[in-house]
Amino acid sequence: MQNILIAAIFIGIIIFEVPTLVKNEEWRELTVFSFLLLVGLVLVIMMVNGFSFSRFYI
Repeated sequence: MQNILIAAIFIGIIIFEVPTLVKNEEWRELTVFSFLLLVGLVLVIMMVNGFSFSRFYI
């Protein structure tokens, strides 16, 4: 259920941001935005599902 809520939030961000970037033909910004959004989505889903990032800290 939490994953669906997270996906809905990220879809809302996409619906809000992407049309403006496409309309203004800002392709580089759209590429960077998409990459960062995908990384953020993966990290948030990993955190919600119990993945511990503490073992990567020095």
